[in-house]
Amino acid sequence: MDGEIVALDPKGSPSFQALQNRSTTDYPIVFYAFDLLNRDGTDLRTEPLSTRRAALKEVVADSNIRLSSVLPGSAEQVVTAVRNLGLEGVVAKRIDSSYRSGDRSSDWQKLRLRRGQEFVIGGYRPGMHPFESVLVGYYEGKKLMFASKVRPGFRPAT
Repeated sequence: MDGEIVALDPKGSPSFQALQNRSTTDYPIVFYAFDLLNRDGTDLRTEPLSTRRAALKEVVADSNIRLSSVLPGSAEQVVTAVRNLGLEGVVAKRIDSSYRSGDRSSDWQKLRLRRGQEFVIGGYRPGMHPFESVLVGYYEGKKLMFASKVRPGFRPAT
């Protein structure tokens, strides 16, 4: 299966912050399934998405795994609905597309509605408390590039 583990905030919306801080929140953790790549030893990646989704629906039917929703409507309608829900973005996939492992394709488009940048923690600076700041960076190809020191908001409990 291809999917994502998410924490759900009190409104039932996925919350990355709640997932990162799981030890300090009681938000439920769920798995949303997007795609089915293999079923009973049969590779489904060359099958169209419509076939894989039909099989996925059968596989998750009597489980605690949640099936991601297919959003009907034009691209503009879907983006408006996702934005109104306050979600991070949406992934659009051609219904007849195959699954290409590790390969980018124009058949799948990810649209982020919130501007942002993902960073990784590469180290920290010692200080009076456990640490003064964390050092964050981003990947440029395979090379980790320094971006900044992050200080505010750290408390001994977190």
